[in-house]
Amino acid sequence: MKSPLLLCAFLFGTAVPSPGQATPALPKGLFDFSDLDVKDKDDEKKAKELAKEQELEAAQSLPEQVRRILDRLTVFELVETSVLGKKLQPMRRVVQDKLIGIADDQPEPAKSACIGLSKQIEEQPLEEALPADGAATHASEDVLWETKGRPWALFHASGYMNDTAGEWYAVNRRRTIFVADWYGGPHADVLILASPAATEAEVFNVDGSRFRAKRAKASGAPRPAPVLPTVALKLLKESAKSEAALRIASASAVAEKRTKVSRWLVEEAKAAAPAAAKEMLAIAASFNAPKGGKQLERASRLAGVWRDGTQTLEFRPDGAVLVNGRPGKLTWTWAKARNWGTFLVLTGDPAEPSDIWSVRLSSKDPTTLRITTRDNHRLAKRE
Repeated sequence: MKSPLLLCAFLFGTAVPSPGQATPALPKGLFDFSDLDVKDKDDEKKAKELAKEQELEAAQSLPEQVRRILDRLTVFELVETSVLGKKLQPMRRVVQDKLIGIADDQPEPAKSACIGLSKQIEEQPLEEALPADGAATHASEDVLWETKGRPWALFHASGYMNDTAGEWYAVNRRRTIFVADWYGGPHADVLILASPAATEAEVFNVDGSRFRAKRAKASGAPRPAPVLPTVALKLLKESAKSEAALRIASASAVAEKRTKVSRWLVEEAKAAAPAAAKEMLAIAASFNAPKGGKQLERASRLAGVWRDGTQTLEFRPDGAVLVNGRPGKLTWTWAKARNWGTFLVLTGDPAEPSDIWSVRLSSKDPTTLRITTRDNHRLAKRE
Protein backbone atom coordinates (compact mmCIF):
# COMPACT_ATOMS: atom_id res chain seq x y z
CA MET A 1 0.00 0.00 0.00
CA LYS A 2 1.22 3.47 -0.88
CA SER A 3 1.97 5.70 2.08
CA PRO A 4 -0.15 8.88 2.43
CA LEU A 5 2.89 10.91 1.33
CA LEU A 6 3.34 8.89 -1.85
CA LEU A 7 -0.38 9.10 -2.54
CA CYS A 8 -0.12 12.88 -2.25
CA ALA A 9 2.54 12.86 -4.93
CA PHE A 10 0.43 10.61 -7.15
CA LEU A 11 -2.69 12.74 -6.76
CA PHE A 12 -1.16 16.16 -7.07
CA GLY A 13 2.11 15.67 -8.93
CA THR A 14 4.26 17.05 -6.13
CA ALA A 15 7.78 15.88 -5.50
CA VAL A 16 8.24 13.68 -2.41
CA PRO A 17 11.30 14.77 -0.38
CA SER A 18 13.80 12.04 0.32
CA PRO A 19 14.76 11.23 3.93
CA GLY A 20 16.60 14.13 5.47
CA GLN A 21 15.52 16.54 2.74
CA ALA A 22 13.54 19.56 3.88
CA THR A 23 9.86 19.66 2.90
CA PRO A 24 9.19 22.61 0.53
CA ALA A 25 7.56 25.53 2.29
CA LEU A 26 3.89 26.05 1.59
CA PRO A 27 2.70 29.40 0.21
CA LYS A 28 1.99 31.89 2.96
CA GLY A 29 -1.69 32.08 3.85
CA LEU A 30 -2.54 28.90 1.95
CA PHE A 31 -4.46 27.47 4.87
CA ASP A 32 -6.16 30.62 6.08
CA PHE A 33 -9.79 29.53 6.14
CA SER A 34 -11.28 32.88 7.13
CA ASP A 35 -12.91 32.99 3.67
CA LEU A 36 -15.15 30.12 4.79
CA ASP A 37 -16.78 32.39 7.36
CA VAL A 38 -20.42 33.26 6.66
CA LYS A 39 -21.25 36.92 7.29
CA ASP A 40 -24.99 36.46 7.67
CA LYS A 41 -25.47 34.58 10.95
CA ASP A 42 -29.08 33.69 10.14
CA ASP A 43 -27.96 32.05 6.90
CA GLU A 44 -25.21 30.25 8.80
CA LYS A 45 -27.65 28.94 11.42
CA LYS A 46 -30.07 27.67 8.76
CA ALA A 47 -27.22 26.01 6.86
CA LYS A 48 -26.00 24.21 9.98
CA GLU A 49 -29.51 22.96 10.69
CA LEU A 50 -29.86 21.77 7.08
CA ALA A 51 -26.47 20.02 7.20
CA LYS A 52 -27.59 18.11 10.29
CA GLU A 53 -31.02 17.33 8.83
CA GLN A 54 -29.54 16.00 5.56
CA GLU A 55 -26.72 14.15 7.34
CA LEU A 56 -24.00 16.20 5.65
CA GLU A 57 -21.77 16.56 8.70
CA ALA A 58 -18.29 15.05 8.49
CA ALA A 59 -17.80 11.47 9.67
CA GLN A 60 -16.92 10.99 13.33
CA SER A 61 -14.05 8.72 12.28
CA LEU A 62 -12.08 11.78 11.13
CA PRO A 63 -9.90 13.91 13.45
CA GLU A 64 -11.76 16.72 15.19
CA GLN A 65 -9.97 19.57 13.38
CA VAL A 66 -10.68 17.89 10.03
CA ARG A 67 -14.36 17.52 10.85
CA ARG A 68 -14.48 21.16 11.86
CA ILE A 69 -13.03 22.42 8.55
CA LEU A 70 -15.14 20.05 6.43
CA ASP A 71 -18.29 21.13 8.27
CA ARG A 72 -17.37 24.80 7.69
CA LEU A 73 -16.94 24.04 4.00
CA THR A 74 -20.33 22.32 3.92
CA VAL A 75 -22.01 25.31 5.56
CA PHE A 76 -20.28 27.66 3.11
CA GLU A 77 -21.55 25.61 0.16
CA LEU A 78 -25.10 25.45 1.52
CA VAL A 79 -25.16 29.22 2.04
CA GLU A 80 -23.72 29.74 -1.45
CA THR A 81 -26.55 27.60 -2.85
CA SER A 82 -29.10 29.60 -0.86
CA VAL A 83 -27.68 32.91 -2.07
CA LEU A 84 -27.75 31.65 -5.65
CA GLY A 85 -31.41 30.71 -5.21
CA LYS A 86 -32.21 34.20 -3.92
CA LYS A 87 -30.68 35.63 -7.10
CA LEU A 88 -32.41 33.20 -9.44
CA GLN A 89 -35.91 33.43 -7.93
CA PRO A 90 -36.68 37.03 -9.00
CA MET A 91 -35.17 36.35 -12.42
CA ARG A 92 -37.58 33.43 -12.85
CA ARG A 93 -40.53 35.63 -11.90
CA VAL A 94 -39.56 38.16 -14.56
CA VAL A 95 -39.44 35.42 -17.20
CA GLN A 96 -42.84 34.09 -16.10
CA ASP A 97 -44.42 37.56 -16.27
CA LYS A 98 -42.88 38.31 -19.67
CA LEU A 99 -44.16 35.02 -21.07
CA ILE A 100 -47.69 35.91 -19.92
CA GLY A 101 -47.25 39.31 -21.59
CA ILE A 102 -46.11 37.66 -24.81
CA ALA A 103 -49.09 35.30 -24.64
CA ASP A 104 -51.49 38.25 -24.70
CA ASP A 105 -50.30 39.13 -28.21
CA GLN A 106 -50.28 35.59 -29.62
CA PRO A 107 -52.97 33.52 -31.35
CA GLU A 108 -53.62 29.90 -30.38
CA PRO A 109 -51.82 27.52 -29.93
CA ALA A 110 -48.80 29.80 -29.27
CA LYS A 111 -50.82 31.64 -26.61
CA SER A 112 -51.40 28.46 -24.60
CA ALA A 113 -47.80 27.39 -25.14
CA CYS A 114 -46.49 30.59 -23.52
CA ILE A 115 -48.91 30.35 -20.61
CA GLY A 116 -48.08 26.67 -20.09
CA LEU A 117 -44.34 27.33 -20.11
CA SER A 118 -44.75 30.18 -17.62
CA LYS A 119 -46.53 27.76 -15.29
CA GLN A 120 -43.84 25.12 -15.83
CA ILE A 121 -41.09 27.58 -14.92
CA GLU A 122 -43.01 28.58 -11.78
CA GLU A 123 -43.10 24.92 -10.67
CA GLN A 124 -39.57 24.05 -11.81
CA PRO A 125 -37.02 23.64 -8.97
CA LEU A 126 -34.25 26.25 -8.99
CA GLU A 127 -31.71 23.42 -9.08
CA GLU A 128 -32.79 22.73 -12.67
CA ALA A 129 -31.64 24.99 -15.51
CA LEU A 130 -34.21 26.86 -17.57
CA PRO A 131 -35.38 24.97 -20.69
CA ALA A 132 -33.58 27.24 -23.17
CA ASP A 133 -35.20 25.47 -26.14
CA GLY A 134 -38.69 25.67 -24.64
CA ALA A 135 -39.04 21.90 -24.31
CA ALA A 136 -41.24 20.67 -21.51
CA THR A 137 -39.45 18.99 -18.61
CA HIS A 138 -42.19 16.33 -18.40
CA ALA A 139 -44.21 15.58 -21.52
CA SER A 140 -46.77 13.05 -20.25
CA GLU A 141 -50.17 13.60 -18.67
CA ASP A 142 -50.95 12.84 -15.03
CA VAL A 143 -50.65 9.11 -14.24
CA LEU A 144 -52.08 7.39 -11.18
CA TRP A 145 -50.26 4.32 -9.82
CA GLU A 146 -52.10 1.88 -7.56
CA THR A 147 -51.02 -1.00 -5.34
CA LYS A 148 -53.53 -3.67 -4.34
CA GLY A 149 -56.33 -1.56 -5.79
CA ARG A 150 -55.49 1.53 -3.72
CA PRO A 151 -53.89 4.81 -4.89
CA TRP A 152 -50.16 4.88 -4.23
CA ALA A 153 -48.61 7.72 -6.24
CA LEU A 154 -50.02 10.30 -8.62
CA PHE A 155 -47.36 11.38 -11.13
CA HIS A 156 -48.34 14.90 -12.21
CA ALA A 157 -47.32 16.13 -15.67
CA SER A 158 -45.38 18.91 -13.90
CA GLY A 159 -43.01 16.36 -12.35
CA TYR A 160 -44.48 16.54 -8.85
CA MET A 161 -46.17 13.66 -6.99
CA ASN A 162 -49.37 13.69 -4.92
CA ASP A 163 -49.56 17.47 -5.31
CA THR A 164 -46.35 18.43 -3.42
CA ALA A 165 -45.32 15.21 -1.63
CA GLY A 166 -42.32 14.68 -3.90
CA GLU A 167 -41.02 14.58 -7.46
CA TRP A 168 -40.74 11.87 -10.11
CA TYR A 169 -38.47 11.52 -13.12
CA ALA A 170 -37.52 9.08 -15.86
CA VAL A 171 -34.04 7.53 -15.60
CA ASN A 172 -33.79 6.36 -19.20
CA ARG A 173 -34.75 7.63 -22.65
CA ARG A 174 -37.21 4.77 -23.27
CA ARG A 175 -39.07 5.83 -20.12
CA THR A 176 -39.19 2.35 -18.60
CA ILE A 177 -37.28 3.21 -15.41
CA PHE A 178 -38.59 5.88 -13.05
CA VAL A 179 -37.69 7.22 -9.61
CA ALA A 180 -40.26 8.44 -7.09
CA ASP A 181 -38.39 10.97 -4.93
CA TRP A 182 -40.41 11.52 -1.75
CA TYR A 183 -39.72 14.70 0.22
CA GLY A 184 -38.77 14.76 3.90
CA GLY A 185 -36.14 12.03 4.09
CA PRO A 186 -33.89 9.60 2.23
CA HIS A 187 -36.72 7.48 0.81
CA ALA A 188 -37.01 6.93 -2.96
CA ASP A 189 -38.73 4.19 -4.94
CA VAL A 190 -37.50 2.73 -8.23
CA LEU A 191 -40.13 1.69 -10.80
CA ILE A 192 -39.23 -0.64 -13.68
CA LEU A 193 -41.59 -1.34 -16.59
CA ALA A 194 -41.16 -4.15 -19.13
CA SER A 195 -41.90 -1.66 -21.94
CA PRO A 196 -42.99 1.99 -22.30
CA ALA A 197 -46.57 0.85 -22.84
CA ALA A 198 -46.63 -1.56 -19.88
CA THR A 199 -49.38 -0.98 -17.32
CA GLU A 200 -47.56 -2.64 -14.41
CA ALA A 201 -44.27 -1.72 -12.76
CA GLU A 202 -41.90 -3.58 -10.51
CA VAL A 203 -41.09 -1.33 -7.50
CA PHE A 204 -38.30 -1.57 -4.93
CA ASN A 205 -36.43 0.75 -2.55
CA VAL A 206 -33.43 0.89 -0.21
CA ASP A 207 -35.52 -0.34 2.72
CA GLY A 208 -35.70 -3.69 0.94
CA SER A 209 -39.42 -3.37 0.14
CA ARG A 210 -40.66 -4.86 -3.14
CA PHE A 211 -44.13 -4.65 -4.66
CA ARG A 212 -45.95 -4.15 -7.95
CA ALA A 213 -47.78 -0.99 -8.99
CA LYS A 214 -50.44 -0.75 -11.68
CA ARG A 215 -50.96 2.21 -13.96
CA ALA A 216 -54.61 2.73 -13.12
CA LYS A 217 -55.43 5.87 -15.05
CA ALA A 218 -53.82 8.25 -17.51
CA SER A 219 -55.62 11.44 -18.51
CA GLY A 220 -54.38 11.23 -22.09
CA ALA A 221 -51.72 10.12 -24.52
CA PRO A 222 -48.23 11.66 -24.43
CA ARG A 223 -48.36 15.18 -25.78
CA PRO A 224 -45.63 16.86 -27.83
CA ALA A 225 -43.91 19.97 -26.55
CA PRO A 226 -45.77 23.06 -27.83
CA VAL A 227 -44.15 25.34 -30.39
CA LEU A 228 -43.24 28.73 -28.91
CA PRO A 229 -43.14 32.00 -30.85
CA THR A 230 -39.69 33.38 -31.74
CA VAL A 231 -39.90 36.21 -29.19
CA ALA A 232 -40.52 33.70 -26.37
CA LEU A 233 -37.65 31.47 -27.48
CA LYS A 234 -35.33 34.51 -27.56
CA LEU A 235 -36.40 35.43 -24.02
CA LEU A 236 -35.71 31.90 -22.77
CA LYS A 237 -32.31 31.75 -24.46
CA GLU A 238 -31.17 35.08 -22.97
CA SER A 239 -32.55 34.22 -19.51
CA ALA A 240 -30.89 30.78 -19.55
CA LYS A 241 -27.59 32.44 -20.46
CA SER A 242 -27.89 34.87 -17.53
CA GLU A 243 -28.73 32.02 -15.15
CA ALA A 244 -25.76 30.00 -16.40
CA ALA A 245 -23.39 32.90 -15.69
CA LEU A 246 -24.59 33.06 -12.06
CA ARG A 247 -24.29 29.29 -11.66
CA ILE A 248 -20.74 29.31 -13.04
CA ALA A 249 -19.70 32.13 -10.69
CA SER A 250 -21.17 30.28 -7.71
CA ALA A 251 -19.54 26.98 -8.72
CA SER A 252 -16.17 28.74 -9.14
CA ALA A 253 -16.38 30.17 -5.62
CA VAL A 254 -17.06 26.70 -4.23
CA ALA A 255 -14.32 25.08 -6.34
CA GLU A 256 -11.76 27.61 -5.04
CA LYS A 257 -12.57 26.73 -1.43
CA ARG A 258 -12.55 23.00 -2.16
CA THR A 259 -9.11 23.21 -3.73
CA LYS A 260 -7.71 24.92 -0.65
CA VAL A 261 -9.34 22.42 1.73
CA SER A 262 -8.11 19.56 -0.45
CA ARG A 263 -4.49 20.70 -0.21
CA TRP A 264 -4.85 21.14 3.54
CA LEU A 265 -6.26 17.61 3.90
CA VAL A 266 -3.26 16.20 2.08
CA GLU A 267 -0.92 17.92 4.54
CA GLU A 268 -2.97 16.84 7.56
CA ALA A 269 -3.05 13.24 6.31
CA LYS A 270 0.74 12.99 6.72
CA ALA A 271 0.43 12.99 10.51
CA ALA A 272 -2.91 11.16 10.79
CA ALA A 273 -3.54 7.54 11.68
CA PRO A 274 -3.49 5.24 8.61
CA ALA A 275 -7.27 4.70 8.46
CA ALA A 276 -8.07 8.39 8.88
CA ALA A 277 -5.30 9.38 6.43
CA LYS A 278 -6.76 7.09 3.78
CA GLU A 279 -10.20 8.62 4.22
CA MET A 280 -8.81 12.18 4.19
CA LEU A 281 -6.87 11.57 0.98
CA ALA A 282 -9.96 10.10 -0.67
CA ILE A 283 -11.96 13.20 0.29
CA ALA A 284 -9.15 15.44 -0.99
CA ALA A 285 -9.14 13.60 -4.32
CA SER A 286 -12.93 13.97 -4.64
CA PHE A 287 -12.56 17.75 -4.30
CA ASN A 288 -10.29 17.90 -7.34
CA ALA A 289 -12.17 16.96 -10.49
CA PRO A 290 -10.22 17.51 -13.74
CA LYS A 291 -10.57 21.03 -15.12
CA GLY A 292 -13.72 21.11 -17.22
CA GLY A 293 -14.66 17.61 -16.07
CA LYS A 294 -17.89 16.60 -14.43
CA GLN A 295 -18.01 16.25 -10.66
CA LEU A 296 -21.10 15.11 -8.81
CA GLU A 297 -22.15 17.30 -5.92
CA ARG A 298 -21.15 15.99 -2.45
CA ALA A 299 -19.27 13.08 -4.02
CA SER A 300 -16.88 13.16 -1.04
CA ARG A 301 -19.58 11.47 1.07
CA LEU A 302 -18.88 8.24 -0.83
CA ALA A 303 -15.12 8.71 -1.03
CA GLY A 304 -13.10 5.55 -0.53
CA VAL A 305 -13.45 1.85 -1.25
CA TRP A 306 -16.40 -0.27 -0.14
CA ARG A 307 -16.46 -4.04 0.29
CA ASP A 308 -19.54 -5.54 -1.39
CA GLY A 309 -19.31 -9.26 -0.71
CA THR A 310 -16.43 -10.66 -2.76
CA GLN A 311 -15.89 -7.44 -4.73
CA THR A 312 -14.85 -3.88 -3.94
CA LEU A 313 -16.59 -0.75 -5.22
CA GLU A 314 -15.01 2.70 -5.50
CA PHE A 315 -17.33 5.59 -6.30
CA ARG A 316 -15.45 8.30 -8.20
CA PRO A 317 -16.49 11.99 -8.07
CA ASP A 318 -17.17 11.98 -11.83
CA GLY A 319 -19.81 9.24 -11.48
CA ALA A 320 -17.59 6.32 -12.47
CA VAL A 321 -17.50 3.15 -10.35
CA LEU A 322 -14.37 1.01 -10.13
CA VAL A 323 -15.01 -2.68 -9.50
CA ASN A 324 -12.07 -4.44 -7.84
CA GLY A 325 -9.92 -1.43 -8.74
CA ARG A 326 -10.78 -1.49 -12.45
CA PRO A 327 -13.22 0.53 -14.58
CA GLY A 328 -16.36 -1.48 -15.26
CA LYS A 329 -19.86 -1.02 -16.63
CA LEU A 330 -21.18 0.73 -13.52
CA THR A 331 -21.84 4.43 -12.92
CA TRP A 332 -23.54 6.22 -10.04
CA THR A 333 -25.67 9.32 -9.57
CA TRP A 334 -27.69 10.84 -6.73
CA ALA A 335 -31.29 9.61 -6.63
CA LYS A 336 -32.87 12.58 -4.85
CA ALA A 337 -32.88 16.30 -5.51
CA ARG A 338 -32.40 17.43 -1.90
CA ASN A 339 -30.70 14.52 -0.18
CA TRP A 340 -27.08 13.37 -0.32
CA GLY A 341 -27.47 9.91 1.13
CA THR A 342 -29.47 7.97 -1.47
CA PHE A 343 -28.07 7.21 -4.90
CA LEU A 344 -28.47 4.97 -7.95
CA VAL A 345 -25.95 2.59 -9.48
CA LEU A 346 -26.54 2.03 -13.20
CA THR A 347 -25.28 -0.82 -15.39
CA GLY A 348 -24.20 -0.05 -18.96
CA ASP A 349 -25.13 3.16 -20.80
CA PRO A 350 -26.27 5.70 -18.14
CA ALA A 351 -28.89 7.03 -20.58
CA GLU A 352 -30.28 3.53 -21.17
CA PRO A 353 -29.11 1.29 -18.29
CA SER A 354 -29.72 -2.45 -18.41
CA ASP A 355 -30.04 -2.65 -14.62
CA ILE A 356 -30.30 -0.33 -11.62
CA TRP A 357 -29.54 -0.50 -7.89
CA SER A 358 -30.90 1.71 -5.14
CA VAL A 359 -28.24 2.49 -2.52
CA ARG A 360 -28.26 4.49 0.70
CA LEU A 361 -25.64 5.53 3.22
CA SER A 362 -26.67 4.23 6.62
CA SER A 363 -27.83 7.08 8.87
CA LYS A 364 -26.62 5.18 11.94
CA ASP A 365 -23.28 3.93 10.60
CA PRO A 366 -21.44 6.05 7.98
CA THR A 367 -19.23 3.04 7.16
CA THR A 368 -22.20 1.03 5.85
CA LEU A 369 -24.08 1.12 2.54
CA ARG A 370 -27.51 -0.47 2.10
CA ILE A 371 -27.76 -1.87 -1.43
CA THR A 372 -31.09 -3.01 -2.93
CA THR A 373 -31.41 -4.57 -6.38
CA ARG A 374 -34.30 -6.23 -8.16
CA ASP A 375 -33.18 -9.55 -6.67
CA ASN A 376 -31.60 -8.93 -3.27
CA HIS A 377 -30.84 -6.59 -0.38
CA ARG A 378 -27.32 -6.49 1.09
CA LEU A 379 -24.80 -4.36 2.99
CA ALA A 380 -21.41 -3.02 1.89
CA LYS A 381 -18.75 -1.82 4.35
CA ARG A 382 -16.17 0.93 3.91
CA GLU A 383 -12.67 -0.54 3.86
